[in-house]
Amino acid sequence: MPVPWLQCGEGLVYFGYMPLFAVKIALMKWLQYAIIILFIGGVGYIGLQQVYRSGADDPQVQIVDDVARAIEGGVDPAQIIPNPSTDVAVSLSPFLASFSAERVLTLSSGVMDGSSINIPADIFAAAKDTGEHRATWEPKDGVRVALVVRALRDGTFIVAGRNLREVENRIAHTNALVGTGIALALLLTLLLELFGAWRHAQAKPHVPSAPITPAQ
Repeated sequence: MPVPWLQCGEGLVYFGYMPLFAVKIALMKWLQYAIIILFIGGVGYIGLQQVYRSGADDPQVQIVDDVARAIEGGVDPAQIIPNPSTDVAVSLSPFLASFSAERVLTLSSGVMDGSSINIPADIFAAAKDTGEHRATWEPKDGVRVALVVRALRDGTFIVAGRNLREVENRIAHTNALVGTGIALALLLTLLLELFGAWRHAQAKPHVPSAPITPAQ
């Protein structure tokens, strides 16, 4: 059966109204653009994720800094840290907690499903080594919390955290926009390259012969 879009003429094989070699050249040129677009899009994707995630720590950094300064200035932590009122699993409000030097919870404004929060020991170890540690804590499936832990001079710890649900929704929305932009850029550059190859072929008229019939 003849293939109508694959024809011969003037010693060349034509794809539609373009020489097949011109189509191949257009695709090779587009491949270079595609690599650049994917690289820039990938860097932008990673950069935006980092900006959103690091920005999610800002309120906790401020809270921990103010509270640590007050406690080391002689203020009783019980006067600063309110009673448990924030369910970390569902609330977007920041919570504040204090832990003893032995990593035992002493005060907390946050709870997890009605129970006391239980932060992994390695997060405290990192805070003790560096003075302050920022981490993503996952107390249970589907719940991720941006934590900031500050080690005080007396060996105790101040912790501030916030549910990342809204931030992660924003990241997902941004990722969808970036992915759509990359796809549109790839499609547009491909069409432009093929259009350029077609215009070049039109500048050199040809009369194709009959369609090629594949071998049986």
